[in-house]
Amino acid sequence: MRLATLLCVVVCVASGGSAEALAPSAFTGSPPVFAADVLYEHRWDEALGQMRAATDALDPYSEFKGKVIFTQRFMNDVAQCETGQDPQHVGRASVSYGEGATFRGAFGNWTTSNGSGTFEYYGGRELSGTFWANEATYDQQKVVFIRKSLYGWFDSERGVFVPPAGLSNNNCLRYAWPVEYEVHK
Repeated sequence: MRLATLLCVVVCVASGGSAEALAPSAFTGSPPVFAADVLYEHRWDEALGQMRAATDALDPYSEFKGKVIFTQRFMNDVAQCETGQDPQHVGRASVSYGEGATFRGAFGNWTTSNGSGTFEYYGGRELSGTFWANEATYDQQKVVFIRKSLYGWFDSERGVFVPPAGLSNNNCLRYAWPVEYEVHK
């Protein structure tokens, strides 16, 4: 450390400056930002993101704390009927749903060829980082199913509330009957 300080004084004086300019009392203005500080802040943000992801992994339904949601049994039965409970499912939709439309994920979410559709409308992209339900985890697909059926979703990007669509009265609802609810703790 002493050698570095001495070298700094020698370089400063040799280049025409004065050694007094290096004194702490001569410093004015805001403190300098060092690369280590920036790196520290970046790593801190990264660590916070990892902690949030770990917390969500412990309770993927945390946004419903204290609210009524479907039981796991009911959601699993609906998914079993829709796609054989296959989170990676991709099935073709008829032309009436649009050119290139598919049904994706365990709940058969309708998706257009450009990625918009049920999963995206109810915040699936913000939740999982993908437009495609079949690329999200099974728990993330369940969260979107609850939003779609019970609570809706506020899309902050577009500034609109997408209201809940409720449960459709299809064969899978009859298969999973009775509808069961629980309060998420």
